[in-house]
Amino acid sequence: MIVADTSTWINFYQGRKMREVEILGEALQAKILFMSPPVLCELLASKTLSKEDKQNLIQLPRLEILNEYWERVGFLRNTLLEKGLKARTMDCLIAQTCLDHKAKLISNDDDFRHFSSVGLKLA
Repeated sequence: MIVADTSTWINFYQGRKMREVEILGEALQAKILFMSPPVLCELLASKTLSKEDKQNLIQLPRLEILNEYWERVGFLRNTLLEKGLKARTMDCLIAQTCLDHKAKLISNDDDFRHFSSVGLKLA
């Protein structure tokens, strides 16, 4: 099970040649790519994606928000902030959905490396 962050999806749709985009394409073909609800929210708000692209994103299998998710997100953010690490709320939402489902995250955003200290696996 693998998830792509918002910036990886944007790079994918812009046709950028990057390792993360390649991994996303491979995961799509292998049907092991899942959508994180916070990422979907950000992508649906994008002005650069077409209506058709947004419809395709909606059709992807989605990670469920599990019970007590919001509490875990809050504690996750607190844990990282107490360590002096950058922990934006949206990143915490994305990371927690991956952690809850033991999914790997495709990202070129260096801020996600902070989440490896709490078990997030990066692709």
